[in-house]
Amino acid sequence: METRERSTPTRAAPARPHAATRLAALADWAGDRGPDPHDNILRLTLLAKELLAGSSVIYNTVTGPTPEDDPSLRGRICYEPMRLRSDDVFLVHNLQETDYALTDPAVRREGLHTYMGKSVRVGSHCAGALCVAYQQEFLPSEEDQQILILVATLIGLEEARRR
Repeated sequence: METRERSTPTRAAPARPHAATRLAALADWAGDRGPDPHDNILRLTLLAKELLAGSSVIYNTVTGPTPEDDPSLRGRICYEPMRLRSDDVFLVHNLQETDYALTDPAVRREGLHTYMGKSVRVGSHCAGALCVAYQQEFLPSEEDQQILILVATLIGLEEARRR
């Protein structure tokens, strides 16, 4: 599947909170964390949308023992961070020009152009992926990527509590 960047994004990044505001919001979440991991994961997912100014944010979970065992994920962009299980953020620009525009219905339907996703792990097990998509082209900053990694890590901790 073609996932290379075809051109450098040139549009301005969506307005996002400053670093101190982002960290304060995460600290507030931690201070208000409730006893139900499912509710905490939902709140973290919504917080990721707010902190990263995404057009859409989804937390996809693995339904089988591994992502490869879930045929509903094949061809979907959310599958890649799960499959790769990397510590890095999976980033794709120009989504409308990739194979994902053909294999993932959300790409065309929602007019998505930039995607970043991070696998969510519980130990060495891949529990899912936190995915942020944008309806414009832009290059997420290192700070944006670190926020995504941090939120995905917190979701992994909540997944561990849920199990």
